Amino acid sequence: MDLKIIIISALSYCVIFIFNDLIFDKFYVDQYVSLVFLPSDLRVLISMVFESSGAIGLALGSLLVSIFYIHEPSTAYIAGNAVASGVGAFVARELCVRLLDLDVYLHQINLKQIMWVSIIFSVINSLLHQSIFYFLEKSDNFFLNSGKMLAGDLLGALLFLMLLRLFVQAYFYIIKQRR
Repeated sequence: MDLKIIIISALSYCVIFIFNDLIFDKFYVDQYVSLVFLPSDLRVLISMVFESSGAIGLALGSLLVSIFYIHEPSTAYIAGNAVASGVGAFVARELCVRLLDLDVYLHQINLKQIMWVSIIFSVINSLLHQSIFYFLEKSDNFFLNSGKMLAGDLLGALLFLMLLRLFVQAYFYIIKQRR
């Protein structure tokens, strides 16, 4: 476990969660469901790159957001959400590495694999989170809210990947201009 990675992962998650909340607050369709949720793919990226340290950082970040930003009063919800964020990301990573035959260092990952990683992660994330919300009675319709969360995670993934692509293109453009 790398403490620096855990802290950076936690803080990154907190920042992008708050950013997403401020920018896309009109897209919340339920208390715990947004139709655009950028932190979802940040979880994918962190868990894919930093493995268990990243997953622990995501759990810590989720814990911090629940306590200090959302001001959630339920200890069970705070713990459940943190566990779902960390465990879900790690399980999705391990599943993707095995099912998609990914190089664990991601040197050879292609666009198709990135899309499948996003889909697999979104399914696991929405089902795990909504299971916790349902059993803690924070959600009254498991299947409907799972579908909404899945849609938000996938739309967030699409936006995140588009932004990442623009960033990479801009980076290479700047490098090319310096030569």
